[in-house]
Amino acid sequence: MASVASTKVPQRAASSTGVFLLAALVICVVVFSMAHSNLVIRWNRQEEYSHGFLIPVIAAWLLWTGRDALRASIGRPSWVGLLRDRQS
Repeated sequence: MASVASTKVPQRAASSTGVFLLAALVICVVVFSMAHSNLVIRWNRQEEYSHGFLIPVIAAWLLWTGRDALRASIGRPSWVGLLRDRQS
């Protein structure tokens, strides 16, 4: 019987990835808090921008429904990308 290679992520790598993502989220919230508050104020006051509250919900739904395609499109990381010619 042929053995199947496991694709499980080690627990330590998964937890460090979670910590990194949480830190990135906190940094983004802090850095963009003024911009987000300005957007919410504009969405509340100007009728032509009132649909703005739906945009994050629709974007999240689109990402969720296409999550399998997104996972399938992620390739293996490579350092060769840093060496690519940037003039093209």
